Amino acid sequence: MSISDCDGQWCHISFKVIGSTFHGEAESNLRIESDSRAVAKLGSGTEEKCTLEIDKTGMGQPSINVKLKTGDCSYFETPGASFEHTYALRSRTLFYADDIPACFVDEGRVVVALCASKALSAQVRDWEPLVWEVSDLGGPRLDENAERARILKSCDGSPDAGSCLSKAFAQSTEELNARKDSWKASVTEPGDADEAKRLIAAIEGSYRHTFANGDVQGDKFQSTNTLEIKRVSDSSIHFDVYLEFFNGHQCSREGVASYKRAGIFTELVQDGQGKLCVFEVVPTSTGVQLADPTGMCRLNDCGMRGGYRGAAFSSKERVKVDSTEQKPTGSR
Repeated sequence: MSISDCDGQWCHISFKVIGSTFHGEAESNLRIESDSRAVAKLGSGTEEKCTLEIDKTGMGQPSINVKLKTGDCSYFETPGASFEHTYALRSRTLFYADDIPACFVDEGRVVVALCASKALSAQVRDWEPLVWEVSDLGGPRLDENAERARILKSCDGSPDAGSCLSKAFAQSTEELNARKDSWKASVTEPGDADEAKRLIAAIEGSYRHTFANGDVQGDKFQSTNTLEIKRVSDSSIHFDVYLEFFNGHQCSREGVASYKRAGIFTELVQDGQGKLCVFEVVPTSTGVQLADPTGMCRLNDCGMRGGYRGAAFSSKERVKVDSTEQKPTGSR
C-alpha cells in the first residue's frame, strides 16, 4: 500500500496484493477524517464498488489497519486476495519502481536506492525494453533478471548507491545499443560469395517434418511442417515455409533471403512504423534452422501459438531439388 500526493484533506492511495495464486490492485483518492482515520472509496468509472476504512496506530513506526466499511472489493481482487490487512510502515520515501512489491521484500540498500529514486526508476524503465529487444540478437542470449542482478551487485559496496546505479545502467544501455548495431551490421552486410554458393548447394531442397499434434478438445492428429529452398543466385535463395502448432495455429512465409556476414540467409522487411522483421534461414551441421530474432515476423505471419523460434528441419527430412529444373529429383 502506498499513500502519496497529500494536499489538505486528500491523498492518493494505491493497493497491490500479490500471491502465488491471487492478485489484487486498485487506486483511489483518500479522504483524511482525523489524525488517525481516513476513508478510501474504490470504484470503476462512476460506479462505487467498496469503501475502505484506514486506521493508523502507533507513532514512530506506525502501522495502518485497513478494513472493509461498505460494499464489495472483489471487483479488484481475484479469489484469495484482499486489501484488508495491517500494513507496517516500510519507507517514508515513495517507491517509484514498476515492481514495487520487490521494493518491500528486498532489504538491500541498493534495491531501496533504486526503488526510492524517480530518476533511476525512469532510467530502468527505458533500459528494460532495450534488454528485451537485444536479448536474442547475436549471442549469448541475455536474461533481463540476470542483467539487473549483475548491475545491482556491482553497486552493492558503493558509498553512493544511487550514483553508481545510474552510471551502471547508462553503461549497460551503451553496451546494449552497441550489440544491437553490431548484430544489425552482421545481418545486413553481404557475406562471402564462395561460402554462400557452397551453403546454397548444401541446403536447397524440399523438407517435410511430420509430427503428432492435437487441440484443446483433446483430438489427436498428424501435422506436417514444410520448407522449400531454391537457388535464386549464387548468394540468395527463395524460401517457402509452412509450420503447424497446437490447436490449429499456423505460421507461413515466402520470400527471398540473401547471404550475410553472420553466416545466414536473411530477409529484411520494414513495416510502416519502422519496425524490422528479420527472417533468418540458418544452415547447420544437421540441416536448417529458422529464426526471428526481433519477433516481428511472428506478429505478421503466425497465429497466437505459432512462432519461428526453435523451428528446424533435418537434412534427413530433405528431398533434393535440381536447381536447374526446380523440381524434386528423388525422395528420402
